[in-house]
This record gives sequence, structure tokens and C-alpha cells, in this order.
Amino acid sequence: MLVPPAAKGGNVVWHEGGAVTYTMQSKVSTVVTKAASLFEDDMKALTGNECYESNQGEVAVYQLDMASNKELKALEMQQIPLLKFIARKDAFWIGKRGNQVVIVGSNGRGAAYGLLELSRMSGISVWKWWGDIVPERHQRLEIDENLDKIEVPSVEYRGINIDDTQWSSGPWARNYLKEQLADGLLGPAYYHKLFELMLRLRANTISAGWDKKASVFLDVKGNREVADSFSMIVATPDHDGAVTLHEHKKPVDIKILYADDGYGYMLARSNDDVKQASHGAALYHLSYEGQPHDYLWLCTTQPGLVCSEMQTAY
Repeated sequence: MLVPPAAKGGNVVWHEGGAVTYTMQSKVSTVVTKAASLFEDDMKALTGNECYESNQGEVAVYQLDMASNKELKALEMQQIPLLKFIARKDAFWIGKRGNQVVIVGSNGRGAAYGLLELSRMSGISVWKWWGDIVPERHQRLEIDENLDKIEVPSVEYRGINIDDTQWSSGPWARNYLKEQLADGLLGPAYYHKLFELMLRLRANTISAGWDKKASVFLDVKGNREVADSFSMIVATPDHDGAVTLHEHKKPVDIKILYADDGYGYMLARSNDDVKQASHGAALYHLSYEGQPHDYLWLCTTQPGLVCSEMQTAY
């Protein structure tokens, strides 16, 4: 059931039997439609019934940076605290208004995160596809009647880097997704599934090319297009202690201030750089090729240590 662990109020039913329905504002970013497709699959897996868009949906989804004046006024009439997150990047609000669960994102990614948060709260694992996790069936979904929360990312660019693909992701993509690319390159079929996972994890940046050339991601036909459809920011390494973000027309270089030592512990690249920088990046490896001790198939770094070291860098 959709019940937050620390709920203090009573629970109200937001769906009971039949198809789950949702409503979206007139114009939304492509990433929101991607999230809606995932939500439809999630609700079908959860309830056994179809899920589709409707004019009178049980769930209402809004994206503030593309909302019309009429839609903004409707949100204000529902006393949704827009001013608390409208200017925050990738933020969202979720709560109950009348008979609807309402989700409001500051931008496309925020709206997508909010909709997939409802999936997660309903009992869908973020690893549903990658981990073959089948949810427990429910015909009745409940929500805390006092649910009224805003979530804002504390880190602006959050993502992963994929390398050493010739003996890992590359063969897997060829065998499982039937992508026939040479030299371990990864194409749009692989990245489409990866971006679905990243959207659920609220990551917004993809990087590749540390072990080859910086353009290894952009050189494969279709990769940039699928990244744009998921509103993913492409980052490429310049092999000089920085990454280049291709979010805007003019690329931006971000200096790497912290990197792990190959054994799971973060180290500052330069104390002077750390003191002077107003922003920077942190890099952490879960797979490592090189001397003296590489670990390519099995990573023994404890997840708790990963979390602690990343928080320390932040």
C-alpha cells in the first residue's frame, strides 16, 4: 500500500480497482512523457490493470516552466506552495488535493522525479527492470492524507560514468539488447534502459570516455538524441582534472576537486583548489583498472563507505 513509513495522519484511498488514470498539463517536456510511460508500466505491474492518461485522472502532473497562466492559477487556487520551489532546479512537490494526488515539478526532470516517486511509494522498486523485481499486487492504493512535501536536489549535476565496456556492458548489450557495435561501444538501446534507471534514481548527468576518447558517447548515432529525450546532461572528460558539461550552447568546464584513491577513500586533488573554488566535482570509482590492484568484476567497497565518502566530498 502507498503509506509513508512515518505517516502521522490517517490514510485515504486514492485508487481502488480498475485502471489507474492520470492527467497532465497541456504542454510538458519529453522527459515527462518518458516518466509517464514508466508510470503506466509500473501501475499495470502493481495492480494488474491498464494505466492511461485521462481528462479526470486520479493523479495530476504539472511542469511549472511550461505551464500556462490558466494552469498556474489553478495550482494557486489549490494552495500549492509554488514560491518555495518554482525557482529550484529539478525540484518537485507532491501532495493530496481533493480526490487527486497532485505532482508539480519546477521543470521537466522535477515533474518526472515526482511521478516516479509516486511509483516508488506505491511499492515499485527503482531496480524493477534491471533487477527483475516483480512488485506485490494491490487493487487498493492508499496515501497519507497529510502528505505535502517538497524535494530539491542538493547537488546540481548527479550522474554516472561508464567505461571499460569492452568486457562488461558492451558484450551484455550485444547479447541481450542485440546492439551490434564494435569495440565495446554502447548505443541508444542500452542508454535508453540506463536512462530509465537514472531517471528513477534522480540522476541527470551521463559521462563516458575516460578510457578512450572524450567523444565516445557523442560519436555513436542516436546517443545524443536519446539523452535529450530523457533530459540527460552529457559530460565528457578533458583528461586534465576536469569534466566538460554540454548542457548549454557553450560547454562549461568543471574542475574535479575530489577523487577516490582506488581503495574507497576520497582525497582532495589540491587543497588550494578546494579553498578557492566556488564549485567543483567529485569522482568515485566502483570499478578500477590499473596498478597495483584492479577490481573489474567484483567491487568490495562497502555501500556505507561509498555514501559516507560522497557526503564528505559534498
